[in-house]
Amino acid sequence: MEKRIKHFELKETKNYDLFKFYKENRNINIKKVKEYKESIKEKGLKQPINVKIEEGHYKITDGQHRFIALLQLGYSIIFIVDYDENHSSDDIIEINSNRSNTRTKDYIHYYATKNYIEYVKMNKIYIQYPKTKKTLLNELFIINKKPKNPAYKITLGINKGTMQIDYTQGETLLDWLNKIYSVNQQKDLYQSKIVRAFKHIYNNNENFNINIFCNKISNYTIPVENNEYKIITNIKEIYNKRIRDNELLLA
Repeated sequence: MEKRIKHFELKETKNYDLFKFYKENRNINIKKVKEYKESIKEKGLKQPINVKIEEGHYKITDGQHRFIALLQLGYSIIFIVDYDENHSSDDIIEINSNRSNTRTKDYIHYYATKNYIEYVKMNKIYIQYPKTKKTLLNELFIINKKPKNPAYKITLGINKGTMQIDYTQGETLLDWLNKIYSVNQQKDLYQSKIVRAFKHIYNNNENFNINIFCNKISNYTIPVENNEYKIITNIKEIYNKRIRDNELLLA
């Protein structure tokens, strides 16, 4: 008869000190904890916490927000212990990747804790520009691996651990946006679609001159269209007004 190996065990405790987080866990979202608390009070816990035993503690691989909610409510922690030695903290990103609410910053946090150099750099950029949205910083500084396609989603590389940073690109593009804003005060300027359009121009049009563009944009705003190609066309039309030499060619 085949010997059965014990992989999982369901347990319950109020000894909260037994639990620890992995450094790779996502940062705690206060709003999500509040939502879980309301749901648990009304309907009870629908999904146990998943843990592994490491260094004498239960390390949470899945369910940190549920754990915090139960802790704050003073409820028992219902959890499943995974005894499979092949499972580790690396499973955290695989578990989270199957969820639609996993955000780009969660992947960057995870890979940074694993000392992926480009991700560590991205975290430093977040610190360097604390008033700029992280999603915008991603678009500014992360290399588009298909530079001819302005609609390319950088999240593909981020999620797989293969993204690359270009400081010169990011700082140049941010400088462009700031100069444009200084002359036309466009309120919806700082958004991802516009950044992707300018990133395309940065990568494909060496003759683009931001000072020429700023002289033309003072009486205009850049229309925010449904796709990046239309935004690029709008930028080209503004740039090419009454110009012959150094004309911007749409690549």
